[in-house]
Amino acid sequence: MRLVFLLCTVAAIMARPATADADIEQQREAFRAAYAKAELGIWSLDLQQERQLSGYVLWPDLRAAYMRATLRHRSDDELQAFLEQHGTLKPARELRYRYALHLARQDRLDDYLRIYRQFYQGLEIAKLDCLALQGEIEEGNDNRVVNIGRDLWLVGNSQAEECDPVFTYLRDDGSLGTDLYRERFDLAIKSRNFSLARYLAKAIGSDYLAEADLWRSANADRNSFINQHESFTDSGSHRARVLYVIERVAMRDPATAADMWRQVASEYPFTGDQRDRIERHIALWAARRHHPDAGVLLAALRDDAVNTEVLRWRARTALRAGDWKTVAVSIGAMGDEQEEEVWQYWLSMAL
Repeated sequence: MRLVFLLCTVAAIMARPATADADIEQQREAFRAAYAKAELGIWSLDLQQERQLSGYVLWPDLRAAYMRATLRHRSDDELQAFLEQHGTLKPARELRYRYALHLARQDRLDDYLRIYRQFYQGLEIAKLDCLALQGEIEEGNDNRVVNIGRDLWLVGNSQAEECDPVFTYLRDDGSLGTDLYRERFDLAIKSRNFSLARYLAKAIGSDYLAEADLWRSANADRNSFINQHESFTDSGSHRARVLYVIERVAMRDPATAADMWRQVASEYPFTGDQRDRIERHIALWAARRHHPDAGVLLAALRDDAVNTEVLRWRARTALRAGDWKTVAVSIGAMGDEQEEEVWQYWLSMAL
């Protein structure tokens, strides 16, 4: 009897995992089928299927997907209850984000601000920050709107469209003057956002508009710009355009960029840093594109132009050429990086 009891116990223990595995697999299949429909806003589960899946680990994902797809038809109480229960999970965080935007679109900015201040303030997401500032305008928090609005204005790229009402408010308030337009114009040029620069220039003056057009034309036809470089008045801005054009060409065609640089290098009073930067840029792109002159260009760089990236490519280019002496010298100059396994291997091979 004892033996029979023992055998039955073992059989029961062995049977339980198989049953559990079968249940899990059924849940997975049911979840996959239901999730695809939930994303389309279709709740396809009957009560029995809901009971089957309600204990499944991905049940919150399923509910969140359905609620995201049917957000306009969900009540605030339903959404808030779900977020309070599952708010730390990724699908719930996505739902909260959609819900916040939904509130803003419904012009319920006071409710949006409540969520924003708890979860998004300080994350520096321009879209959300500007929606919050729209709410701050309604609340009359002028100082906060001006201070944060100026920071959002002073970027070199096109800002989120949600910021447009804020910028309009600042212009009407007199807080967005010509000086701030000039600052943003300079940032746009540095970011190479020439369309934005031209848009800003219209509010500044003809000199800025001409400057923006020079950048746009140089970028549109780089070869012509270099060939006609002597027709432009020398200035810091003109030299910056010359360097920019050559840098852009070097990424695609380092040989042509090297020819361009030889054409202009002696024509302008470039600083030592500018010369080092452009010559390093050309040499590195020549190496990355396995140009036959890459080794010569890398070797010709002044000591001040040599950094770790140059040393890496000197070693790689020398490896391709079988120049073991240059491999060893380049790795030996890398400092702490030469201790990495890959460089230790190639140094050993070179030695």
